[in-house]
Amino acid sequence: MYRINAQSRAFEDQCMRQGIPYRLGRRGALLPPQEIKDAVCYLRVVFNPDDEVSLQRVITNRREGLGAKSVQH
Repeated sequence: MYRINAQSRAFEDQCMRQGIPYRLGRRGALLPPQEIKDAVCYLRVVFNPDDEVSLQRVITNRREGLGAKSVQH
C-alpha cells in the first residue's frame, strides 16, 4: 500500500486506530502496478460507490468474473 518506508508509521498508526489488521511485507517485494491500481479502485468504490470508472475496472479485472445480470444490478 506504500512504497516508501517513511510512510509506514502513518499507515500503521491509522490501521491500529481503525482496528484494521495488517502485515508488513518484505523489503523489495513490490506488487505489480496493475495490482496496485486494482486495489486502489476497490478502495475508491468502497468509499464512493458512484465512481463509475473505478467500478468498471473492478468489474473487468475480477478473476472470478461477474455475470451480466450481476453487473447490471
